[in-house]
Amino acid sequence: MQGFYTVYNTHSSRPPFSLPQQDQESLAWASTLTAAMPYQVAFALEPPKYSGPQGIAAFGRFARAAEVMKGMVLNDLAATQLSVNVSSPTGPIIARIYSDQPSVSAPPANRTWCAVLVVVSGQGNFSKFKAVMDREAVPGYVAHAFTMLPFSAYSVTLANATSDGGGESVVLEDYIAPNAVSFYRLSALQGGNALGCPHPRPR
Repeated sequence: MQGFYTVYNTHSSRPPFSLPQQDQESLAWASTLTAAMPYQVAFALEPPKYSGPQGIAAFGRFARAAEVMKGMVLNDLAATQLSVNVSSPTGPIIARIYSDQPSVSAPPANRTWCAVLVVVSGQGNFSKFKAVMDREAVPGYVAHAFTMLPFSAYSVTLANATSDGGGESVVLEDYIAPNAVSFYRLSALQGGNALGCPHPRPR
């Protein structure tokens, strides 16, 4: 049951620091990322105290995004997932990467590889984060990550890094809004700010 009390540990109506337009969406994605639960049922308990139109609309955004990316999400549940380590100096941030490939294998050579990185913040302020992925899993021709946000589309240049053990990594660094969800498309094709991959890989 999505509500302010699950985030802020309070049953008061509309805590002054609450963000109902973001909280419900980030809670739903947190369940998907950490517990592999893309199918969810939410109850609007005692609206408008715990829900209201903003919270309901936010959960609707989650449902639409999950529907668009369901092929990648379900592939991730059935096959070996791509690994991503995310860290932030300010507090808890989680992430998961979903590929349009049915399994983690050698990326195709025809530049059709695509993946979506979903990042969820549990912070009450803007936070900088770093997401680290194995270079072997991300093709070398993928040099940018493109955000998929309405009204705020931009690209982030991916950096290369070498771990202490000598392994090569791909690093994405960016900022995320309080209690928000951010989507990044890793692809050679920009594809606009629509969710998902612009051109699904041929099966």
